[in-house]
Amino acid sequence: MNLVEILSSENKEEIQKGLEQLAESSQYLFLPRTVRLMSHPDRGVSSLAQKISIQLSEHCVKERKKIVSKDLIALSVQIVKKFRPQFVDILQRQIAVQDTDVVIDGLIALKYFLRPDRAKIMLDSFSRNPDPKARATAILHLGRTVGSIGIGVLTQYVEDKDSRVRANAIEVLEMLHNKKLVSIIGRFRNDNNNRVRANVLKALFTLGEREGIAEDLKAMLTHPEPLMRTSAVWVIGEIGTTDKGYLPLLKLVTQDEDRLLKNNLLIVLKKVGDLPELDFLKERMQNEIVLAKMIQHADIQLEQTRKKNYLLLKISGQFTMDKILSLKLRMDQVSLASVKHLVFDFTGIEFINNNAVAFLTNLTQRLDEKRITVYFFGCNFNIVKLFQLSGLDQKVNLFETEEEVSEFIDVVQ
Repeated sequence: MNLVEILSSENKEEIQKGLEQLAESSQYLFLPRTVRLMSHPDRGVSSLAQKISIQLSEHCVKERKKIVSKDLIALSVQIVKKFRPQFVDILQRQIAVQDTDVVIDGLIALKYFLRPDRAKIMLDSFSRNPDPKARATAILHLGRTVGSIGIGVLTQYVEDKDSRVRANAIEVLEMLHNKKLVSIIGRFRNDNNNRVRANVLKALFTLGEREGIAEDLKAMLTHPEPLMRTSAVWVIGEIGTTDKGYLPLLKLVTQDEDRLLKNNLLIVLKKVGDLPELDFLKERMQNEIVLAKMIQHADIQLEQTRKKNYLLLKISGQFTMDKILSLKLRMDQVSLASVKHLVFDFTGIEFINNNAVAFLTNLTQRLDEKRITVYFFGCNFNIVKLFQLSGLDQKVNLFETEEEVSEFIDVVQ
């Protein structure tokens, strides 16, 4: 009998032996099973199951370098909060060390446990951390926990000298939907960083402060720096679905030959839809549209395999901005009928960028609406870090190997 069968047994002695095996191996994938066994009628089994559940939960939350699933993290947090409140002290000691990666892992885990008032104090402390990566992580993850009670602390990060920190801070402030923040955010309309300026305009639009946005976008679209122009295109794609009046501004870049910008234009066309306001862009981009649809080789590849309980999609190649449209076209050809578990194999992916993460985030949201659970395995360390910094790791299930995914799906079926 395998461990799944043992833990599903009617024999309490067999179940206890299985739980004892778990105690020695820390196989966190079995946490859903051990939690169920906490309500077993036999007190010996339920008590041991609780002990093992706490052990496995601590492992999931603390070992952030270990790839775990969002569902397991959520379950682990519930168990730790109920039975091990002192565990927060362990995490707080973790973020006091000098290793930035360890600090970031601790910050990402702490956001599950801190109340807004405690997160505010910690966020204030991290505003003076010398490492910009730590500050950027703190504002992105703890900032969402702090919410409106920490506006004063949040605005400290908007003034940060590092552009990543400023951009993340503005993104968090936008989420508060507080119109009083318009004056604070508006001070950075002319920031010298393209991402900061783009986030500022998007935030002002969200908060209802539309005056001057068109002029600012024109300035960005005619800026000598390609990244500034590209970011302006991104903003128009984000707000153009709500207000079509901004779409004609794209005429300013229809002759732009920057490759990244042209790819962003293609994404806007796909995102905004078939609107007469974009006829001029379709005509200008016709060659690029045809070319994108013809890409077959020397490109990102998608291979699908039907497994017993899930659909496996193996992606290989350089997953960068210029490959997103090609992957989107391939994904449109994938049949998701009767699929409940969709597994992405990333063992063939060496590199992704922020645009690829944004694409995966949007894809995950659409799949979630269809009640399809998403899994990734084979992600290298840098990809996992990018997932964590963007928050995508909280929306998908991450594992190291396909065997782990398969075993987990078997357990939760």
